[in-house]
Amino acid sequence: MNEIENLKNEIRELEKEIVETRNVTIKADNTLRSLFAELKKVSSQQKDAERRAKVGSIGAYVLFLLVMAIGAYFLVRFSVAGHEEKVQAMSKDLAAARATADAATLELDSRNAAEARLLQLTKLLREGKKKEAVEEYRKVDQSKLSKVELELLDERFMILRRELSKMHYDQGVAHYKMGGYRTAIQDFNLSLDYLQATDYETELRYMRGLCLMQEKKYDEAIEDLKAAMEKGLARNLADPLRMKIADALIDGQRYEDAINYLEGLPVDTLPSWFRQDITMKLNVAKHRLALKKEKEEAQNPMAEPDKKDGKPEQKAEEKKP
Repeated sequence: MNEIENLKNEIRELEKEIVETRNVTIKADNTLRSLFAELKKVSSQQKDAERRAKVGSIGAYVLFLLVMAIGAYFLVRFSVAGHEEKVQAMSKDLAAARATADAATLELDSRNAAEARLLQLTKLLREGKKKEAVEEYRKVDQSKLSKVELELLDERFMILRRELSKMHYDQGVAHYKMGGYRTAIQDFNLSLDYLQATDYETELRYMRGLCLMQEKKYDEAIEDLKAAMEKGLARNLADPLRMKIADALIDGQRYEDAINYLEGLPVDTLPSWFRQDITMKLNVAKHRLALKKEKEEAQNPMAEPDKKDGKPEQKAEEKKP
């Protein structure tokens, strides 16, 4: 019996231990489950943290790249701006250098052209072609020659111009005396073209004025005759010249100018026969002026009523009611 009781007790103890073991197992299982849940939660949080860290690192990296890109952009801009300024400065220097080179080239070409003309002048002088030499001399750019070259040329060609001017003056006088007035005018023009300030300029203008009167070029003749008078003529030529000027004014139909000119002459200092001639020419000028005005009034009949009655059309309008 005792053995049975002992056995029962052992069985009870064994069952108790089994129950306790089962409880411990269940508790351990529950603990393991809780631990697994906690581990899973921690793992999820760890993944979230890793994900946030990764996103943060990517953002930081992107921000870093953006900052670097902006810095590089401005650095490049500043560098490019500096290079552009240098390029512009170099372009200006290059343009200035080109302009200087072009100016130097033009200067050299001008100098070469002047030297070529000098060689041509030398050739013409050796060949005795004085007129051609003077014409070629006028085409020389004297600004490209040295002071010594200019002095030598001026001295040489002044002699030539004097010779040619005197030659054409003498030819003009000869043609004038023979009645070849047109040819004389051409020679006198050439003489003045070669040289004006000469000791025979007064006589030249006097004779050219007379030739121009013969060619009925009265305005040009008056200019020459007055110029001759201003430069001073001998008394035996000055008094007749005054009459020639009056004739040119009258023949040129400049009657009012002729009247003013004749009335302004120093009558008291002139011989009596000149006074008579002045009076006669003055009467002719006044008579022709009167005829000219009568002719103009006849051609324009409306002008006379306007002068006498003022404005007849206006008076007629005033009479209207």
